[in-house]
Order: sequence, then C-alpha cells, then structure tokens
Amino acid sequence: MAPSDIPTSLPSPELIAYSNAHNLIAEAATLCTIAVLTVILRCYARAVVIKSFGYNDWTMILASVMAIATLVCILLQVPLGLGKYTSVIQMDPVKYQHLLKIRYAHQIICNAAVTIVKISVAFFLLRFATVRAYRVFLYGLNVFLLAFMLACTGTLGTFYLLGNATRY
Repeated sequence: MAPSDIPTSLPSPELIAYSNAHNLIAEAATLCTIAVLTVILRCYARAVVIKSFGYNDWTMILASVMAIATLVCILLQVPLGLGKYTSVIQMDPVKYQHLLKIRYAHQIICNAAVTIVKISVAFFLLRFATVRAYRVFLYGLNVFLLAFMLACTGTLGTFYLLGNATRY
C-alpha cells in the first residue's frame, strides 16, 4: 500500500453511525416471507388438491429452507456491521473477520439455493418430457448442476478464511 493510500483520519461520527441494516433486513424478510408462503401454498395445492407431490416439490421445499438460512445469515451479519461502510466495519478487525466468515457461509448457501431451484425446474420439466432424449438431457443437466455445485463449494480459500490451514 502506497503512503498516499493510507487514510489520514478516522471516519466522521456521522459515517460511523450510519447503517443501512434496517432496509436490508426489511427487504430480505419480506422476500423470504413471500417465497415461503408461496412454497407452502404450492405444496398444499400439489399434495392435497391435486394429490401429485413430486421431486420438484421436494426440491422447492429445500430451496425455501435455504432461503430461510440466507435470512438467518443476514440477521447474524447485522450486529457485525452489515449495512455500514467498509471503512467503518474494518475498524474492528475481529468483528470484520467474523463478518467475512458468515458472509462466506451466506454465499455458499445462496449458490446452493440457486442450484436447487434450477434442479427443481428441471424436475418440473421432466413431467412434460415425452421424448427420451429430452429426459436424458434433463437428468444429465441435474447431475451436472449438482456436481458443479459440490465442486465449487469447497475452494482452497475456505480453509484460509476459517483458519484451518497454514499460509506459505
């Protein structure tokens, strides 16, 4: 870091006091509530009314659990500085490192949730696939999505971030 990049003063009290956390919580909680209610209504319609509960419904339930886990991650990050400016968060290195650990878990959960939704859509399309080639493609797509999600989850940076490896 060049000497000109070093901050010469601490952030102002207004900058330290500012937080956008209430907006982040409101948005995340609203969207999570709508998503979970939609999944509940969908499951009721599929299980009770239509009596045809399939793999795509189970994967959507799993995706909604991931949405709740994402909301929990956001709620855990707020006391650690989520919603504040980065320069303010970095003033406390211990809280900042803890925030980064939770944020990393948050990213993994979000990536898994998006992949699970894609798998659910593929399972839904399997209901309409009449040609064998389409079915093989959709099953192959599900295998690829699952393998891609698992392969991209455990990177080497995970061990460094969590303090489980030594740096050379």
